[in-house]
Amino acid sequence: MNGLRKASWVLMFLLLGAWHVQAQFSVTSITPSHGTAQVPQNTSISIVFNQPIDQSGQYIFDENGEPVNWRLYPDTDETLNSYTMISSDGKTFTLVNLSLKANTQYTFVVEGAFAADGTPLSGPAVVMFTTGDGLPDGRISGSVSGTGVNFQRVLVNVFVQSPFNDFFFAGFAVPDNSGNYSVPYLPAGSYYVIATYDSNGNGVFDPGEGDWVGGYDPNGDKLVDAVNVNQGQSVDGVHFAIQSVTPATARTIFQVVAPFVATQGQGAGGLASDPALISIFGPQLNADGQAYIWGYGFYSAAEDKRFGFFATQNLVVPALLFAGDTSFTLFDTLKTPLPDNWMDSDAAMTVVKNAGAADFLQKYPDADISAFGATFDPDSLFRFESGESLSKSAQPQPRRNRQFVRWQTRVVPNKALSPEVYAPFWIFIMDAKEAEEFLSFFIAAVNMLTAETTVLSPAFGVARSNLQTAKQFASTLVSDASLVGIMTPPFFGALQPDGQAIFWAFVFYSASADSFFQLMMSNSRVFGVSGADSFVSKQPLPDTFMDSDEALAKAEARGGADFRQNNPGAIMTAWLAYGLYPQDPSLLVWMVQYGTYAMPQDQWLTFIFDAITGDVLVNVEESGNRLPEGFQIHPVYPNPQQAGGRIHIPLTLQESADVEIVLYNLLGQVVRTVQYGRLTSGSHTLRMQDLLQNLSVGAYFVQVKLTRPNGQIHRLMRRIVVQ
Repeated sequence: MNGLRKASWVLMFLLLGAWHVQAQFSVTSITPSHGTAQVPQNTSISIVFNQPIDQSGQYIFDENGEPVNWRLYPDTDETLNSYTMISSDGKTFTLVNLSLKANTQYTFVVEGAFAADGTPLSGPAVVMFTTGDGLPDGRISGSVSGTGVNFQRVLVNVFVQSPFNDFFFAGFAVPDNSGNYSVPYLPAGSYYVIATYDSNGNGVFDPGEGDWVGGYDPNGDKLVDAVNVNQGQSVDGVHFAIQSVTPATARTIFQVVAPFVATQGQGAGGLASDPALISIFGPQLNADGQAYIWGYGFYSAAEDKRFGFFATQNLVVPALLFAGDTSFTLFDTLKTPLPDNWMDSDAAMTVVKNAGAADFLQKYPDADISAFGATFDPDSLFRFESGESLSKSAQPQPRRNRQFVRWQTRVVPNKALSPEVYAPFWIFIMDAKEAEEFLSFFIAAVNMLTAETTVLSPAFGVARSNLQTAKQFASTLVSDASLVGIMTPPFFGALQPDGQAIFWAFVFYSASADSFFQLMMSNSRVFGVSGADSFVSKQPLPDTFMDSDEALAKAEARGGADFRQNNPGAIMTAWLAYGLYPQDPSLLVWMVQYGTYAMPQDQWLTFIFDAITGDVLVNVEESGNRLPEGFQIHPVYPNPQQAGGRIHIPLTLQESADVEIVLYNLLGQVVRTVQYGRLTSGSHTLRMQDLLQNLSVGAYFVQVKLTRPNGQIHRLMRRIVVQ
């Protein structure tokens, strides 16, 4: 996700983030340390804790999928090719292979972790450093107040809105026991200061459980005011209180925001004379249609400018100014103003309950509820962003870093549809994340004017059950769209042994635009529209391919059923396309994979079948357990990697063996061969600097060939992506 697209969510994550607190488990040090200059661009960041961290998988943070919840600002691509390591004593967590930018200031925040005994981190830790010669010497200082507050659980956040549409956090601070804080190393600029408080120490910021928020608002009008810092200036006296948050309907909070929209707002970078409300977002609703935080998007037709606010009953925070921004954002709709008499969220919730949501909430009383209101066509133009919302973890996770549904609308150029088909809708998404079964969603669209309601919930089906709708809709987007691939996402429970999946991704190619796009389909509806940078093949699929139920039946019979029996919570995925079989890319094949979240995906059990004849083909990637006992090829890393970058191939040899590395492209052609000769028994990591030299962007296969002294040969493939 690029910085502009991510910007809309950064502030919301700030208001909904989690910080784990308790005195017994803490950060001892972070390297680079606070205030370090001239940090190498190719570097690592290490966090040392006073106790071993929990590595069991019981505590995995949703934000980064790791046992330590960290953030790096700015983070456009610095962590793309990095990987993490944990020391043998379990106390040091290291982020390795960072690629930092030259002369850039960074802020690194550790927000949460759990000790091996389950004790949560006492509070966040922050360091600021630079790859340049020195850090700026501006500073904002003040105090946070609140009756009965444990300030170890408070995180002060300083962020900035840039006229160049680059939205980033400038610094963080944890107050002392009296609430005093200081955020150093600030360049000259205009900043906003807010703080969040995890009052009950349960490890998640949840206003519904009594957690607080506050911001710098010296005039008391509820709008967070900017703090101007000149070069080298220390601005003191930035004091403010934090307080509890109460739930309210969308229209109630809108009345708090409205005064700042009607004037030349100081927080939104100067508003236009004709701002119009175009979208509403509630990330966490209760069963009465009330939320603790609401987001509102506005559009100025005169200046073609978008902006927004996030608000509670006592706090209004300006969102990113979208002047001249054409990226896909939270507030990107048809730019059509919502009618003045739009239905309030509590009334819409009542309608949704009557349409079936009441039964869903009775079955799943702890379901997460979100709502989005805008003018669009709910059958085609809404989507889920980056797979955040619909993924299920096979690992038990406590309710600490609860994710709201990150979703956005998308405007698709569509000459086949006239503007009259679009109307103002509320979309309600209810997600029972704690449920064992995957199909634990209730999604419905409510017309804001007529209250007409359509249930949009996904449902299981074979690939062909969505095929015709996908083709029809794709043709309305691009006249020469051709179907080149079908696949299931690697969600827990997404694909069933009978070949049915809750979601199917249909990949299309446009020759005129020389580009790919994909539709996320379920229940003969389009649940997502997104671009795709590349795909394995541009060759159109014929109509005669065997369906997913037949492909899964073959995989189940050849070992898939045994894999599921031996691996509770196993995940299955399926791909249909040309080019997936390197030995003969001209074949259209089904590739069916079985794995678990604890198993690297390139070690999943893989079957490949000719999708026309049904013939069983040789596996592209043999599972690691197919090697003789004592021999193991570990995942290649970093993956993905840039062309010319160094990759590492760890392997374990029970006895000595001759090692040869062969790199194949998707056409099955040998790109490069490296002879390592005989390696002794034991653990080795092959560090290959030249294997990826002068390669085009795309997917490749790395084959590791082992020749044992008795002449036996073992081969294993690993897929790697070059970007």
